[in-house]
Amino acid sequence: MVYQAKRYKTFTAADLGKAVEAYAQGHRPFGARRLVVVTTADVQDTQIDLMLGQLRESHHPLQIDLWGRQQLSDMLYRLPTLVSRFFGEDTMRQFCRPGSTIEAGDPMVPAVAGVALQEYVEHLTSYLAEDLHELVPLLLREHEGVQELRADELPQWLRPTGHVQLAGAAGTGKSHLIAHTALEAARLGWLPIQLQAGLFEGNLQDSLDESVAPFSLHGVQALVHGAVQHGRQVLLLVDAINECPGNLRNRLVQQLGAWCRRNGATLVSSSHDFLKVPASVSGTRFLLRDPDSEQRAALLRSHGQTRERRVRSRTAAPRSGQPSNWHWRPACSASCPSRPAAASLWTHMCATNWKRLRSPPRYAVCCTAGRC
Repeated sequence: MVYQAKRYKTFTAADLGKAVEAYAQGHRPFGARRLVVVTTADVQDTQIDLMLGQLRESHHPLQIDLWGRQQLSDMLYRLPTLVSRFFGEDTMRQFCRPGSTIEAGDPMVPAVAGVALQEYVEHLTSYLAEDLHELVPLLLREHEGVQELRADELPQWLRPTGHVQLAGAAGTGKSHLIAHTALEAARLGWLPIQLQAGLFEGNLQDSLDESVAPFSLHGVQALVHGAVQHGRQVLLLVDAINECPGNLRNRLVQQLGAWCRRNGATLVSSSHDFLKVPASVSGTRFLLRDPDSEQRAALLRSHGQTRERRVRSRTAAPRSGQPSNWHWRPACSASCPSRPAAASLWTHMCATNWKRLRSPPRYAVCCTAGRC
């Protein structure tokens, strides 16, 4: 095996071609049959991928690999001692353990029993199914490929660690599809964990714990361990990454890659555009085709129902120190005096949530539905 290091600020398909040709036409030391071109530049580019395929074909049986910035990061993630030696302890803690210091196999995090695992799935699916519009027959087309899927085929198409990115403009049905995929995947035996990317505040483990809290007394890591013990594959569904604050978006993507790799989870994410993600979760990219008039009308109805569920959820569990951008206002108006002011709505919301906190309901969203 021969490693050829290239120091470039930017690395192009032409640079890759020159590096491989220079090696192939020269003397191969020790009869090496594998060439790895290494650069700290970003190599996530379609033209580079095409060039790599052509070079592999033309120089067979020589095995040619390309390691760029992301591939090196993925490798260093698993080498905390090396990172600490060259970059310091603080960098190692931030880089090698971005989501949590708890590893998937940590015996300090006990696995939940099968009954508790099933209860979580039942509570989550019951919440997702409430007022959810029937699945709209959307079409998905593979980006830069020929494969097409119907929306109802996506859950059956999923495979362990076969990650998926969904992209489409606003109103094409991404959130609608995410919810239905979670429901059907649960029926097929997956353990679905759903996260709204807009609620991410910097630490993925905390965000995931908050996401499962309304449906289980156990943390996300205990649920994952239980899934492994009971033969369930973990499916992490992250909706609307475009809604994640811009200064946190790259951090979220990096932590998603690390968390899925650590836990053997499959990632399904949605955003307006395709994202640059770690190689470990690159997977297949599907573009949602523009819906026709009937599909768009159905999605609008679905969006109205989904928004109402989000209003109830955010009212029942607002983030600390934030008024949730007044999303609680419609939910509280019904039980307040007519035409209430913002101050009275805020007072009513605080009282409602204080009542919820004093009693331990199974669902954290029950207060705004009038069941407290």
